[in-house]
Amino acid sequence: MTELSPIDRPTRDDLAPVLQQMGELPDSAALVPASPVGPPWLRSGRWLWITAAVVVVVVALVGSAPYLMVPLHKDEAVERCQGAIKEKLRPSLAKFGKATVTRDGSDPGLDLGSYYKVSGPVEVQNGSGTMVRGEYLCTMSREPNGSWVIPTTTVTY
Repeated sequence: MTELSPIDRPTRDDLAPVLQQMGELPDSAALVPASPVGPPWLRSGRWLWITAAVVVVVVALVGSAPYLMVPLHKDEAVERCQGAIKEKLRPSLAKFGKATVTRDGSDPGLDLGSYYKVSGPVEVQNGSGTMVRGEYLCTMSREPNGSWVIPTTTVTY
């Protein structure tokens, strides 16, 4: 017996009338098409990848929503620190450079109860009126009620 190629093999539609006459196939089964139905992208399985990509994006957005909605208070920490340094240096003039903020937080999602170290360069007017360069450092924390506690402020020349 010779092997039929896929092109020469009869399809279900070809065999349906014969099978119906033999009583092997109900009438309703002949109406089912042998080839897949739907657009090519649905038949090819690309829909699975598209659906997976959409699910990943939605999960990423939903999972990161708390972090997107609650601001990190680094900018506020810099402002509070520089304000405390200015209070300490009164009546001196102080010009601040770019601050570096490091954070060790107990609750990174809500940013409450977090400890900050703020440091950076500063130019301060000394007693004779000359501008002197130095470094400033503040250690501070943001309490759960939203208030700031600044236990340490230092300026070194």
